[in-house]
Amino acid sequence: MSDTWKNLDLSGGGLQQTNLRLAAALRRRRTAYLLWLAFPLGAHRAYLHDRVGAWAYRMASAAALGLLWVDARAAAAVALLIVAVALVDLVRLDSRLTRLNKTIRIQVYLRRPE
Repeated sequence: MSDTWKNLDLSGGGLQQTNLRLAAALRRRRTAYLLWLAFPLGAHRAYLHDRVGAWAYRMASAAALGLLWVDARAAAAVALLIVAVALVDLVRLDSRLTRLNKTIRIQVYLRRPE
């Protein structure tokens, strides 16, 4: 079955329009895992609507790069900490994604009509 129904815009207030909004808003597992590969940039956290976590990755990565000029061991320690946190994120990614998608479903289906 093709996915052309996802591109239909009937602009109604019915269930079909709600399902179209939901399909566009839900986060995908494959995308989240692929973005995890760019963990120094916090891409997976940004995709999961965690701006603070995404910026924490970015700042820690910048700190590790900046420490390379001062002390390579300190830079390695910060980089190791970033990798450790990223591995914990990898383990918890599926549950975070499930929780976020549940929240999105609730927001879409309980949305008040305009």
